[in-house]
Amino acid sequence: MYIGYPHYRLIHCSVTEKVDSRFKNVCPPLSLNYSDDFSRVTHEHREGPQVTSLHSAVMDPDSPDYVLPRLSDKPLGGWGLLQVAAGSGLAVYAVWVGILMPGFRRVPLRLQVPYLPASRVQVGNVMALLKGRQGGITDLGSGDGRIVLEAYRQGFRPAVGYELNPWLVRLAHFHAWRAGHYGQVSYLREDLWKVNLSQCKNITVFLAPSVLPLLQKKLLSELPEDAVVVAGRYPFPNWTAYRVEGEGVDKAWAYFIQAQRQAPQAKVSTSNHSSE
Repeated sequence: MYIGYPHYRLIHCSVTEKVDSRFKNVCPPLSLNYSDDFSRVTHEHREGPQVTSLHSAVMDPDSPDYVLPRLSDKPLGGWGLLQVAAGSGLAVYAVWVGILMPGFRRVPLRLQVPYLPASRVQVGNVMALLKGRQGGITDLGSGDGRIVLEAYRQGFRPAVGYELNPWLVRLAHFHAWRAGHYGQVSYLREDLWKVNLSQCKNITVFLAPSVLPLLQKKLLSELPEDAVVVAGRYPFPNWTAYRVEGEGVDKAWAYFIQAQRQAPQAKVSTSNHSSE
């Protein structure tokens, strides 16, 4: 069935106005001169119409381009804020359960240490304090393994890190593989409180201040006389450092274990530890 052009224009404009009254200017007013309209249609057909379909002239209410700008203009409200908070909480909980909590399950609460990676500046300060030292290095709570990896690059053999969290151990192995040192450095999934340190002469620790008093007792009782301990971010509470590098959160402290054993507070600590 053939519909003449004027009738088609009327039908097209009526449909457009029903879809959205804001687009009523899409269709120009109908000319009473049919020949002018026909010639204009012929010209548009030759040059290519500016509007090829009804969907291009009138935006689809179900399209993202139509919905998203209107959602951004609407306030979230109490219910929307509650949904966003619930989603964020679930994401944080998933990270905790999948990555952080597996390393804490076998450790008492007072000995648990949260994972906080060392920055490049902190790693550089630790390495500066160990300059001139030889032999192996042991990182207690090695995390993603960056200190062990840098120590290996600077000639420490063997380079070993102890970390209880299995996800962080895998991440450390990945970093070693990406650096081309996979199999040359060691990352062991072991509880640092149960590791025998009697053969370790270079110790690095980036641990929370709550566990340092307990750790210094273990170090005093197990390390050899010529051992050096480097603590990053937080110092040991009862020890006197022979050298300090960095400022603020990037600060690192170096301790001779022999000097700490000769100090009065160290003797009291070791005697209390042996009586326990």
